Formats: sequence, structure tokens, C-alpha cells
Amino acid sequence: MEFDISQLLLKEELIKEEDLKKSIELSKQKNERLDKILIKEGYITEDAFLKFLSKILSIPFISQISLDGIEESILKTLPIKILKNYKLLPVEINKDTLTIATSDPMNLPSTGELASISGYKIKLALASEKEILNNLEKLYRPESGSTEEVMKEMKDNVPIFTRDERAEDLLDLANKAPVIKLVNLMMFQAIEKKASDIHVEPLPGKLRIRYRIDGVLYDTLTPPKSYHAAIVSRIKVMSGLNIAERRLPQDGRFNIKSGDKEIDIRVSVIPVAGGERVVLRLLDRANLIDLGELGLDEEIYKIVDGLIHISNGIILVSGPTGSGKTTTLYAALSRINSPDKNIITVEDPIEYQLPGIAQIQVKPEINLTFANGLRSILRHDPDIIMVGEMRDLDTVDIAIRASLTGHLVFSTIHTNDTAGTITRLIDMGVEPYLLTSSVRAIIAQRLVRKICPHCKTDYILDKKSDDILELEKLGIKIEELPEKLYKGKGCSYCHEGYSGRIGIFEVLLIKEEIEKMIIDKKSSRAIRNEAKKKGMRTLRGDGIKKVCNGITTLSEILSETQEIMD
Repeated sequence: MEFDISQLLLKEELIKEEDLKKSIELSKQKNERLDKILIKEGYITEDAFLKFLSKILSIPFISQISLDGIEESILKTLPIKILKNYKLLPVEINKDTLTIATSDPMNLPSTGELASISGYKIKLALASEKEILNNLEKLYRPESGSTEEVMKEMKDNVPIFTRDERAEDLLDLANKAPVIKLVNLMMFQAIEKKASDIHVEPLPGKLRIRYRIDGVLYDTLTPPKSYHAAIVSRIKVMSGLNIAERRLPQDGRFNIKSGDKEIDIRVSVIPVAGGERVVLRLLDRANLIDLGELGLDEEIYKIVDGLIHISNGIILVSGPTGSGKTTTLYAALSRINSPDKNIITVEDPIEYQLPGIAQIQVKPEINLTFANGLRSILRHDPDIIMVGEMRDLDTVDIAIRASLTGHLVFSTIHTNDTAGTITRLIDMGVEPYLLTSSVRAIIAQRLVRKICPHCKTDYILDKKSDDILELEKLGIKIEELPEKLYKGKGCSYCHEGYSGRIGIFEVLLIKEEIEKMIIDKKSSRAIRNEAKKKGMRTLRGDGIKKVCNGITTLSEILSETQEIMD
């Protein structure tokens, strides 16, 4: 069959002969179907291949599936598990015939089997895998009232789980126990709302569940306190934790699916007054940001891109917890990752699995610290090293030694700004001459919420308001601001007029006059002032530029840069 298809593809001039030969070789090596290889290697698009199949198999091709005319009864025709496994989507019922879209007509149960399961005659249509999975998620999304309905099903005395029953697909809620449904729905809602964390908090007389969205915590559900033990036990079972241990903190992780998304979830359980408090950190595997998507404007992007391509030295990213430091380092590593480079990281915790990169998880209980991990890494001849955090002098000393012997080292440090990082390192015991010899640049960053594009509106800046007086106190010149600024009114697409976050950045290059000031142990304020004279844009300055460009608001910039002296 593959041979026939390949010849037909050549005849239709949809692929080149040399590309076909390469794909046939790859197909044999990987033991994978030829059409899959052709699409994966980019020799033909999925849509073009499906249109070709439509022509030779006489099956209609649907480029865009409309859900408008789909009746509710269609959702009951086939189990979601079958639809997901075979990438099928029921699109229409016409009398006794059910039309099902497929992205892979060569990998299907027989139409007879589908007919016996659904009770309808089966008619096939072709559609892309992405179109099918996206619409499956929309069609089978739980109703907004589902959580409340599930809570009604739950009883006060829910048994504790004693076996490792892990979550499969959040859309597959049929035949699940009420507590399992509730936890699945809770996670599904959080993913839908693009939350980064779920907080399960026992309070006097009630249980509070909150989602962190764009850095802000929002109340969502308040189930009865009696559900607390069952919910915590379910989460512990999913993450492989000891459900009988309620006196000590525990950490775990597990994976779930939601539609076509695969989500890694990190779990932290701590004992508090009133029970156990749980925080789930949601990490979307497909959500690894490219360097160009961080919020770096063209000028800063060129500087950062140049820095990450140097052969040796240390590049530090500074900022408080939750300011996106690790995301920036992952984006940098992804940008420079290539088969000819040996990249090794030591992290706590590993947030994303990076293909082609060796990642070590810190385990202090067995003395696998950042410093010890770094010592071991150096014996593996790395070109590039990432250290999750500069926590102590031992780690910093080894990182400096690595940079001076020809390695490029990336790391993070918890300081407010770039100049403050220099002071912190000297206070830790780093000799100034070693600091200037090894550290190439320090990048400080914060995350600010973006104005929602759906409800974005302009307004005239009132130059006599209290806010303006506050801005002037912080050193922001009013004449630098445009007369017209932007904000979000608030709508169904956003949270309080904001949707998503973007970075604001400050890059301090360690060279010339700055090196001399470090050797002379000048104050961070003096170093900062000199860097500004040399053209460094401060965090607040970068934020104000994004305000002027209508990306974020003044209140966001002021909130995130309050503690910084400009």
C-alpha cells in the first residue's frame, strides 16, 4: 500500500523523488509508516496529504469543522476513550447515519464495529489531527455546573484510596467516583483558565480552593470541609505520596492529559492547623516559551542573544520567586541547543524536560546539592552548564572555576536588580577580581500582566491625579508618557482586564568602567547610576516603554518595581 501511495504522490507532484527516497529509508529505520514520516519531516503538509487521500479514497475532506449544528445526542454515540485513541470526531447525525471525521483512515476500527457500538450506520470524513483534537476538547468539555453537581454526589464518608489509581484523561469522566470527578474537574478548570497553581486550603469551617492566574490568586470553589480528606488523599494517590502520613511535608508529581495537552503537575503537601494544605503547580509541556516570546524588545533581544552565544563566562538572571527566571534560562538553552553542544543542568526542581539536554535533580537528603552536582558535571566535558540557583559560596566558587576553564554557565540568583546582585555576591565572599573575570552579564526581570486585547480601551492621562504625584516621587517624568494610555475594561476572556503576562528586563554588561567599580567595591547605587549613564535601560524604564506601547498598565509597573530605586 505504501508503494502505491508513494507512486501516486509522485504522479500528483506532491513530493519530490529525492525526498521520497529519504523518507522510505527513515520509514525502514524507525519502523514507522511512510505517510507519517513524510508529514513529520515536512515534505508534505497534513492537509495536503488528507486532500490527496480524499481524492483517491472518495472520502470528503473537512478543512474546518463547525460545531454549531452538532446536537447534544451526538456526544453519547461513542465513548470518549475510543474517540481519543483513534482520533475520531462525530460531526453529524442524519437519520440513521453518523458521520465521523478521522485524521488516519488507515488506523481505524472497522465501520461495522463502530456501527455496532454507536447504533448508527457509519460514514467517514477526513480532517486534520489538530482540528479533531481541538474540537473533541470543546465538545466534551465539562459544563460549568459540573463541579457543583459532582459535589452533590459526594458523601461525607468517602473512603481513603489504597491503590495507585492514576489520572488518565480529564475529559473522560464517565464511571468515575465523585471525588475523582471533582479533582479532575478542578484541574480541568485550572487548565482552562490558564492557571499556574491550584491551592487547596483548609480553613475554619470550610475548604477553600484557589487558582493563581497571571500571578494573582482567585477564589474558585468552596467545598464543604468534610471533603478535605478525600480530595487530599486522591491527590496523594495520583502523585505517589504516602496517604497515611499526615504529620510531615511531602512532595510529588504526576502527569495528566487535557484534550491534546500534556500537563506535568508538581505537588507539595504541608501539615497546617486544620489539616493538610496542598499546592499543585501546573506545567504545560507544550508551553515552553521561545526566547523571542519573553517580552524582550529588539534592542535587548540582540544583547541577550549575543550573550548566550559566547563561549565562556557566567550569565546570571536575577529576580524574586515567580519572576520567570527559570523560564528565561530554559528559553536561552533551547535557543542554543544543538547536536554539537554538550549541555548539562542541575536543578531543583526540574520544571520542563528539555530534549537533548542532560538534567540532574538536586536531592539534598542524599547530599546531591547544587555544588556536588556541579562538581560531577565538570567531569562530563560540558560546553554549557545551567545551575538552578546560586545559593551558597561553594556553588558560586565552582561556577566561577568552570567559567574560567572555558565553560558557559547560566544560573539564577534571588536579588532585586542587576547592581544589587554584585553586592550580594561580594557579601557571600566572592573576590571582586574573580567576579569581574567570570561574570559577563546580569539580567534582572519581573513579570507584568498584559492588557486583554478583547476589552482594551484608551483613556486620557489625568496629570493632576494622585497617581501622577506618585509617579513623580518614583522618578518617572510625566513628559515621557503619551497623553493617551490603555487599560482593559474586563470581559469574559480575561481577569480584571488582564490576560497573560510578559517580562520586563534590565541587562547589566560587566565591562570597562563597571569592572573598575566592582574592583573598588563601589556601592550598588553607584554601579547602577554608572550603568544608566552608559545606556542601561532599567526595569522600570523597560516597563514604562511597554506602557507607552499599550502592552501593560502603569499600575502593573508600579506594583512590580516598587522596591527598586531608579
